Amino acid sequence: MFTFGVGIRFLMEDNEYEIRKIEGQKVELENLSYNKVLQTKTMEYLLEKWKKNELIFKGNLEKKKNKNTLEEFSLLPEKKKEEARRRYKILKPVLDGEVLRSEINEYLRRLGVGRTQFYVWKKKWDEMEDIRVLVPNDKGPKSGSRNKEVVKIIEEVVEEFCYSGENHTDVSLHGELARRIKNINELRTDEDKINNISITQFRREKKKLIDQYRVDQVKLGSVEANRRRVGTTKEVLTTRPLERVEIDWTPAHIMLINPATGKAERPNFIYGIDKYTGYPLGFYVTFDEVNTAALKQCLLHIIMPKQYLKELFPDVKNEWITYGKPEVIVLDNASVNESLDFEDACLQLGIEIQYTKVASGNQKGTIERGFRTLNDRYFHSMFGTTFSNPQEKGLYDSQGKACTTINTFIYMVHLMLVDDIAQSHSEKRKGTPADLWQKALEFNPHLSFPLTQTVDDLKLALMSGLATRKVQESGVMIEQEYYNSSSLMELRTKLNAKYTNKESRYVRVRYDLADLREVYVWDEFKGYYIKAIQTGLERRGITYPEHVLERKLEKAEGKNPNAEEETLNKAEVRHKIQKLQETDAKVLVTKRRNSDKSEQVEENDDTNLVGISGLEWSEGDQPIALVAPLKVHSENKPDLKHTTTSSNKKINKRSNNSKVSPNSKK
Repeated sequence: MFTFGVGIRFLMEDNEYEIRKIEGQKVELENLSYNKVLQTKTMEYLLEKWKKNELIFKGNLEKKKNKNTLEEFSLLPEKKKEEARRRYKILKPVLDGEVLRSEINEYLRRLGVGRTQFYVWKKKWDEMEDIRVLVPNDKGPKSGSRNKEVVKIIEEVVEEFCYSGENHTDVSLHGELARRIKNINELRTDEDKINNISITQFRREKKKLIDQYRVDQVKLGSVEANRRRVGTTKEVLTTRPLERVEIDWTPAHIMLINPATGKAERPNFIYGIDKYTGYPLGFYVTFDEVNTAALKQCLLHIIMPKQYLKELFPDVKNEWITYGKPEVIVLDNASVNESLDFEDACLQLGIEIQYTKVASGNQKGTIERGFRTLNDRYFHSMFGTTFSNPQEKGLYDSQGKACTTINTFIYMVHLMLVDDIAQSHSEKRKGTPADLWQKALEFNPHLSFPLTQTVDDLKLALMSGLATRKVQESGVMIEQEYYNSSSLMELRTKLNAKYTNKESRYVRVRYDLADLREVYVWDEFKGYYIKAIQTGLERRGITYPEHVLERKLEKAEGKNPNAEEETLNKAEVRHKIQKLQETDAKVLVTKRRNSDKSEQVEENDDTNLVGISGLEWSEGDQPIALVAPLKVHSENKPDLKHTTTSSNKKINKRSNNSKVSPNSKK
């Protein structure tokens, strides 16, 4: 992770800068690319540049290139992710300082991990701080070089003996492995026999397979096993912002108009608060069930800088000054929160997750009080409120009174959080959240809030929109709008050249549910995501982040209210057209029959209307010509029996023996 601190270098506007001094919100920069000229910028200016992907922390450009080629962690095979988590679990006590340098050798010996291998993992982590660097590489020697059947037998031994409660030494378990291999080999030929492995190899495989939490549950009980997994139950004291962030969700005590259905429904409100200052950090609103996608969107809003207030919500007086990566996130034990997908995203960003015990709201009292404040102070006094309980609600018609749209609700929440909650004095903390946040920076100049090297790194880790699309000439379509770029068209050309099967030309698309102005498309040839911009921004007048619910609302508003009537009208028009064609067909057949029976065609008028037969079109005494008239003069009028179709010529073969060319009459 990267921060704006003295000595930090970054690239901006094709120049390299180094931060020389920070005084409050003013940052003194040295332009290393242009005679070391000193410039002064505001912190807000630099954050806006980072948010627009126009500022990239220098760090190591080769590191950035390598990081781009790493596959998305959540989409990797589960075995690879599990091994990466195991390696991180081994590294973490050393990274956190719980295991001192002098204790590392003994620590690794107890785990059965090689010293060389450990330092290879640590070096990779120190370079990128991204769990994806710990994913096993497919190249080189593979664990599959050892017999897969042996690993399967070890799994059976561990499952049978390690979770029963008794103590079994590695030597005895290795002996059990040898016994089972011997029994299997007795029924095989010499070529098919399984080779046993050494006890050292056995210990390594056992460490990969064993679930220590299950072992602790049997031996120590669930309470102690949970304590060992999530830490101590005593209150955790915080000393700085973002050290501990509490996130939770609940159905809001108000009914809003769901743009997808047009009905009044209760939305789910996901909310995050900083424990040290009590400052609201971010939120997310959805009418869907709360899942990993919603949690990731809330975390993305928490971390991102929020300079959009004046442009989007001009009635908000104060600035929303919070941003940055939390050190620890506290969640309750709901199953949605324990999703591996969310854990993987946090691991990728270096964020620790702590889960509270069942029915232990006191462990996340900050967020619980935050919900009560919003409900009691605002939601319960708004149109469409559901109140806290049926007794309080009485005969109030929540659904009938509901009139607030999702856009208005989001606007109102910004007013509540930024202009009220963040500015309200707390006797316990002895200050307002905004003051405490600012004072923490003033008293500790070295305190900074981490960001990823680029804004794209953060979005790709947390944005939850995921779809598979075919790259068309107009780009890829997401929520009824096309997205395109030169890089995407280059990818399309390569896909068409490589794959003959159309199904193989589909690509993975990632997008932010709270900002649909751009999407990210996986480029399998370059090994990283490329960006595509919505092509309809100018047409639709979109200059601000567009929520997915706004797109659904626009889609609902564009729905034809007279669709059924229009369908019937089209069917009636098609029916009339068919009748006209049938009339023409009957007239033509009649003329052809008469021409076959008669050697001479009766003289017609000099002028015929071609195209509509058997109908008179007139307005008063003046005829209305709907098509161009065909002039036919008697002296060169063609014989109709000689202009029939080839099929008619075959049917009337006997009459064709004496036919004469029309031009011969001249």
